[in-house]
Amino acid sequence: MYNKKMILYSVSIVLMMDYMGYGMLLSIAPQLFMNSESGLFMNSSMSTLWREILFSISLSLFSLMSVVGMPILCSLSDQYGRKKVLLFNICGFIINYLIGALAVLLHSFELFLFNRMCDGFLDGIYPLVDTIIGDISENEEERVSSFKLLGITSTTGMVLGPLLAIIVYKVDLTNPVVLAFLCSALLGAFGLCFSIYGLRGMPPHRPIILHNHSFLHRFNIFNGLRYLFSRIHVKFISVAYFLFQFGSGLVFQGLGLYLTIKYDYTSLELGKFMLIMCVITIIGMNLLPKLFSRVLGYKTQMIALLLFTSGLLLVEFWVKNFVALVAYRQWVVTAYAVWVVAGIFYAIQPSINSIFNSFLSSTVSYPRRGMVLGGFGQIFSLAWGLSALTVGIMIEYKLVLLFAGILFGCCCFLMLCHFQLHSRRRLNKKQPAT
Repeated sequence: MYNKKMILYSVSIVLMMDYMGYGMLLSIAPQLFMNSESGLFMNSSMSTLWREILFSISLSLFSLMSVVGMPILCSLSDQYGRKKVLLFNICGFIINYLIGALAVLLHSFELFLFNRMCDGFLDGIYPLVDTIIGDISENEEERVSSFKLLGITSTTGMVLGPLLAIIVYKVDLTNPVVLAFLCSALLGAFGLCFSIYGLRGMPPHRPIILHNHSFLHRFNIFNGLRYLFSRIHVKFISVAYFLFQFGSGLVFQGLGLYLTIKYDYTSLELGKFMLIMCVITIIGMNLLPKLFSRVLGYKTQMIALLLFTSGLLLVEFWVKNFVALVAYRQWVVTAYAVWVVAGIFYAIQPSINSIFNSFLSSTVSYPRRGMVLGGFGQIFSLAWGLSALTVGIMIEYKLVLLFAGILFGCCCFLMLCHFQLHSRRRLNKKQPAT
């Protein structure tokens, strides 16, 4: 009998270590492009515009390679086992952090782009961990509780990462960015050691048997997406998840840009904002499920939270643009109102995301769970990539709140259709054949 708690804690620690490294590097990434003394373009006369363009290219390469890497790594886990692929993934992260440190030392933009591409490909660790949780969970309550723990540890890593970056920058070194990459590699090594110890009791691997399929077909990057959008029992939830992540991406990625443009927030003020929002996320993920589970089932929780979020965003859009009460309007258009709405959104969104992962994991059988959750990860990357491309235009025309609210409302409708479909399927299975 394998130890579920040890496996759960192991993958949670791995995610926290990775998010700490990611959060730290995210805090120092602008320095790589804007700092002419210790960045990638040392003693260069390159304009700020070109530096921003190259920074965007590095971000887009990450998203592109994550779409490629997620289904391949998850399909490999179906074929060769979750533990082997997870350990390979962690080793890849460690080596990649060292490549990043080398890129900064050599001031090589080309090597840094290769680092970002590898980082995006290895991003498949997240749906892979979701797959492991689906494998060891026996019921809906266990799955939601486990995904909640993953969300808490990931958010904790995102909080500790920027704090660690501040400590690194206070060290008197010629190039603290290199130290940040080395610290990230050290965190990855710690996660590797912990996972080797904690995953010893993984349940035995049951490989999927595929007949008459070539190697290329088995690891086709579109297999998961094709399955999700062609099978009726997962089609509604797949489209709903895309709309949910698209709306979430607009809000999350638009907040920092909006505060910077509208209220002239500095990097320090944005850092404080993100830190407080992450703390609110942790509190929300701990309290909301306990409060709702006493009176509502998970299906009702999801519908209620989606409706509330949609209404919150639409009301805020309406008040900001059309309410004529001057005194109230003056308060609403201040940064304080943004903080309040953002705080509520940060508290609610992770709970909805956890329930999404739980529902999909329970919908798909074991053999194809890795492939399908890899496709779910692709949907996440595509939705956030699309939101990144459109958020600037929507902020310019003040449409983020309206569009995100409509997306959450459509998501709620599709989930109602999904629940109704599954209720009918279960009813048909129970009825005896005539």
